Amino acid sequence: CEAVRIKLQSDDNFADGLVGGFKRLSEESGIVGFYEGLGAILFKEIPFALCKFAVFDAACSQIYDRYPAAREALTTALIVSVIGGAISGAVSAVVSHPADTVL
Repeated sequence: CEAVRIKLQSDDNFADGLVGGFKRLSEESGIVGFYEGLGAILFKEIPFALCKFAVFDAACSQIYDRYPAAREALTTALIVSVIGGAISGAVSAVVSHPADTVL
């Protein structure tokens, strides 16, 4: 999907839509065409995922260390998870942005 999306965005005449893009890419490049740019995608996605998990764990641990009672109720634990997710998503986006710009 990513290879087709990139081709559709970079070339207005590539295809009319996603289905047409899949068809044209498979006709022109075969199955290998769907894996073009895989290295660049992994170069972006692996640091993003690693950073997101690490920062989420650290953020939630810091919050629970400061507010131990937050573990007791489901609603406060959910709020801690949402805050941890927001922090980790923002930090991960900043970390992976240079690679995202290449794509």
